[in-house]
Amino acid sequence: MTNTYILKDEQNNFDEFLNDKNLKKYIEGKLSYNGHVIIFLSENTPSDTQSYMMLKYGDMIKDLSYMVPDRSPVMFEDYWPETENKFTKYIYENTRNSKRRKV
Repeated sequence: MTNTYILKDEQNNFDEFLNDKNLKKYIEGKLSYNGHVIIFLSENTPSDTQSYMMLKYGDMIKDLSYMVPDRSPVMFEDYWPETENKFTKYIYENTRNSKRRKV
């Protein structure tokens, strides 16, 4: 499995990053579009090289949530839960009233 990084630059200038001799040998692939580039680093990239990349280009690196926002539904905005669930209420009432057996 490769390590994936998303980089953003307003000027769309990634030449320094892509031509960096310490990183160039570990880059397996790249996708670029409109001020962004997605870099795929090989599996065997040493941790010190990844640390070097984070220190030098950390301001350009973005999290995946930057590209794909969280779209999970929000209660009381996107949906309304049922006010009374009869099945859950039935189970709750029967469990509460039952006597517990010692095992």
